[in-house]
Amino acid sequence: MENLLKIGKQLCFLVYAFSREFTNLYTILLDKLDIAYPQYLVLSGSWSEKLKTVNQLGEKLRLDSGTLTPIVKSLEQKELIYRTEAYRMSEWY
Repeated sequence: MENLLKIGKQLCFLVYAFSREFTNLYTILLDKLDIAYPQYLVLSGSWSEKLKTVNQLGEKLRLDSGTLTPIVKSLEQKELIYRTEAYRMSEWY
């Protein structure tokens, strides 16, 4: 039992460590495009799922508006997306 309590043996830690490593692989590629992984998730979610509103994106990506709004704003500043109505995004580039 004592061995199972070691951090390296706990499933939650192994999943967390794998997730970070996997994200780092994406980061290497995304740095060349000057976008961060969360920005990639927003773009990818909108392209693949045809999500048009911030609320739809938040639900799909499991992000609250306090987290998602700055990501959307940064993508707007990079002119990768734009919003035409309050909280509604139009076609993505």
